[in-house]
Amino acid sequence: MSTFLSYEDRGKYDGLRERIFAGVRITQATRSRWGMLSMRYGLVLLLFMLGILSVSWWFGLDAGEQNTRDWKQLIANAEISREHGDLNRADDLYLQAGRVASWRRDWVGLYAAACGMSKLYEGNSSGVIRGLLVGAMLAAQDQRSEEGLRIVANAFASMGQDSLANMALPRIQAKGRNVPSSAIEGIPQSCDW
Repeated sequence: MSTFLSYEDRGKYDGLRERIFAGVRITQATRSRWGMLSMRYGLVLLLFMLGILSVSWWFGLDAGEQNTRDWKQLIANAEISREHGDLNRADDLYLQAGRVASWRRDWVGLYAAACGMSKLYEGNSSGVIRGLLVGAMLAAQDQRSEEGLRIVANAFASMGQDSLANMALPRIQAKGRNVPSSAIEGIPQSCDW
């Protein structure tokens, strides 16, 4: 049995196809009607998008807003929340400070957020703290801060993360800017690693 139809059989099926699709033929009037509908929907969608853009401009909701916040103020607010016993708010503020410092590639802010998280959880939330310290290590390397890399390596060593400490120490280059930690503004002097 062949899968191809003979010429006689094709004629039978062609007639059947014409009968099935006879009511579905699209005329020129139907095409122009659909064209007008799609143009109207496109115009409504365009006006809707312009409305959203104008509202976001009016209220000042731009993507650069996160760069205007200061991690130091967030850390200070987190310290106040921690002292008052609002641990959830403090946790949220420390994480926000870490995010802002990460956006700015500021190793001091990342280190301060990790230190605050360490004080908040007394060293139990080591995954988050490690993540913040790895970010601080990479930011210190980008800024060529020899002291920053040393501070982060010491924090890793104090946490018992010798492999991460050994990863941070070789990143110190001889031509880096060597600034003593007491002269670095915003760095916490004591942490509970």
